[in-house]
This record gives sequence, structure tokens and C-alpha cells, in this order.
Amino acid sequence: MIYYDMDYSYSRSKDAIFCTELSDQSLYDLHDFHRGTYIPKKGKLIYTYDPGEGNIITDFINNKRDWFIISSRCYHVLKQELYTGVQFLPIVIRNGKDGSNTMGYIVNILHVLEGAINFEKSGYGVLKDGDKKIYAIWKYVLNENIIQNYDLFRLKEHSVAMFCSEKIKSIIEQEKLTGFSFKKIDVI
Repeated sequence: MIYYDMDYSYSRSKDAIFCTELSDQSLYDLHDFHRGTYIPKKGKLIYTYDPGEGNIITDFINNKRDWFIISSRCYHVLKQELYTGVQFLPIVIRNGKDGSNTMGYIVNILHVLEGAINFEKSGYGVLKDGDKKIYAIWKYVLNENIIQNYDLFRLKEHSVAMFCSEKIKSIIEQEKLTGFSFKKIDVI
């Protein structure tokens, strides 16, 4: 099976929105949506953008916290394909100038796989913060026996990165969903 490192595409970042102001930062921790655990809805969350700095709402919505936030259109496409392993939490995307609202969703990826990265073949560096290791990875090589049958997942050792199967990439491209970039990764 073919897999991709999936990320926000900065090709339209000049005119795309960038959400910067979160209504209540105490509702969710910065890393809550990288841990792979179900999160109960804690209240109405509003993320605001400045339309003077970009006014096009892409389907993958760029934001200050690097959360996987998607448009309603993208949600309706992905929820038909991703039956398990994800949680969709509603979020309001607010225009900071006129106050108009657009519905979006935070995608909480519940599949966080341990041992999926092949450290012998991957390219990376390690930073130490006390007893904690922080990986800076520039080339991913993943172990097929760990990732097989997952369409969307993160890595326990580097939970900021998101990976998807060829199936999910194809659906995103067929539906012409915007704001996504894909980099094919090696799987052994």
C-alpha cells in the first residue's frame, strides 16, 4: 500500500485564511489533538482570522496551533470514508472584520501508532529536553507491518505529522479539496 505524509499546502498561503485567535484557550491543550485519545466536547470553540491577511477558506484550514482543521465540505467527504479512528469536533471559523461565521471541524486522529517509524532507514535528528526526546524528522520510512490497514494516522514518536493512505489522498484529489499537500513516503 502507498502512504503519504499529509500536511497543509502553503502554495496559496498568501490569500488563504490563517486562524490566529482562539476564543477560549483553556478548553483544549495545544497537544490534545496529537495524542490519539478521544476528547469530550468542552464548549463552543471559535477560531478567528483577519481577512485583510487572507480571505480564501481552504478545505484544510491553516491555524496557529497546527491542529488538523477542515471545512464543512471536507468533513462531509471524509466522514463517509473514515468510520473509525477519528473524532470530528465542531469549531466556528469567524471573520475578524465582519463577524461572519463558517462551520469547520477539528479532526482528532485517534490512531497514533507506536513503532511505525523505521529509525534505521529514516532521516532524523534528536533533541533532548531533560529525559524527553524530540525528533526532527526530514525523511520518513515506515514499517508496513505496523501501518497496514490504517487510512489516517500519526506516529507516537512524532505525533505532529499526519499520514494517509493512497485511498484518502485519491478521495481528496477527486473531490478537489484545497489546502492539502502530500509527500509520498517509503514503506518497508
